[in-house]
Amino acid sequence: MKIVYTLSHRGHMTEDLKRSLSTLTPYICPKDIIIFLTEPIVLEELLFLTRRGYDVRIRHKTEWKFASKNYLCDIQDDDVIFLDCDTVAKKDPALLLGDFVFSARPGTSNKRFNYHWKDTLEKYGLHTVPMFNSGVVVFRQGIHRVMAKTWKSFLDMYIDRTLVPPHKDRTMLNQYALSLAVAAHVPPSGIKYMTHTEHGYNWMRESTDTIIYHLKRMGGSSR
Repeated sequence: MKIVYTLSHRGHMTEDLKRSLSTLTPYICPKDIIIFLTEPIVLEELLFLTRRGYDVRIRHKTEWKFASKNYLCDIQDDDVIFLDCDTVAKKDPALLLGDFVFSARPGTSNKRFNYHWKDTLEKYGLHTVPMFNSGVVVFRQGIHRVMAKTWKSFLDMYIDRTLVPPHKDRTMLNQYALSLAVAAHVPPSGIKYMTHTEHGYNWMRESTDTIIYHLKRMGGSSR
């Protein structure tokens, strides 16, 4: 099992990442934590991470201005847990694993933009899935590698505006693309929907008695 983050120079992402990493210390060995770092590189940050034994992988900056979560599709391990920088571990992340292929929590915007989202799913002949919150995501049985091309394809279509997102907030394009890729590759029986007991939302004032607690809604996390 690998824990994965993406880091770019936005807001307080570096400070958020350090806080999140500190909460993993009791549970996860640094060598099992992969951090995709997007250029430009700040030497102090790179040294901080590498000297502590984290697996830092540098990626070139692309037209997508954020550190893209689909970098994790390159990982050869079959079990991958992605965490946003603005999350903290309240319990062992391994508790998120189970008998499924993909797991994430439905996003809080589903009710507001459900009509447009259904149209997109129907357009591509996909089964119904929600728009997942991608702040905490579990990939099992190597499904992240299987969906790699589809995830990138949908993301590229959102970036070049070939595909209209369900909401004008373009920071969430990676999240929408991931959800469509899940619908394309994972049958309903292979999806587990997380609840507040596994991925708690601070902005919903949910209890901290959860496995991973998400501190902020927007700033500080990669999309």
